[in-house]
Amino acid sequence: MRGRLLEALAYFQSRDGQHDEALALWDEASQLAPQLEDAGFNAGQAAYNLRRYDDALRLWQRALSAKGADLRLQQKIVQALNALARHQEAEEALQALHPLWEQSPDRTAELVVDQLHIGGALVLALERMEPAGAFFQLWTFAVQGAQVTVQLESTAYGRERGTPYLMATTVRGRHKVVGPAFQSRPRYAEIRPLAADLLREILTPKGQA
Repeated sequence: MRGRLLEALAYFQSRDGQHDEALALWDEASQLAPQLEDAGFNAGQAAYNLRRYDDALRLWQRALSAKGADLRLQQKIVQALNALARHQEAEEALQALHPLWEQSPDRTAELVVDQLHIGGALVLALERMEPAGAFFQLWTFAVQGAQVTVQLESTAYGRERGTPYLMATTVRGRHKVVGPAFQSRPRYAEIRPLAADLLREILTPKGQA
């Protein structure tokens, strides 16, 4: 009973912009009543939104331990690990997530594996779970609220020429290959800073670079 009351209070605090207070309430509710799955999830999300990534990771891992296998929580753990620059662990967590993704009736072709804040903009990093076909984008960094993406893509033509992976941008519908090219699949840790630099260049107004 008390856990549900704390959870309800947390929603009101969050709605009113009291995010630290909401985090504390969701955290307490999830400890008192581990069966309140949303409390544990929301506690981690509140910490993540406050950029308290260590806390977010701890809270999501605790929620996952209480619930067992869960696609949504496992995905959030991947996001927290990437935010902490623990990219190898994030890759391992993503591999552990894959069977859950395959079994999910609501699975999507891409999953959000990271979030970046660049020039005041929120950027979602999406990874294609089963890259295949003549053309595909392995990672896409999408600026929210703007028609801007940076992507690592692969084409049949590039694979034939020995450069299967290329960095590219799409700005308001205009696609441009910008390099560099990779002869083998790079790690996310390599692509993340390259994408961030490209996005800063795109999002910085001319004359302020």
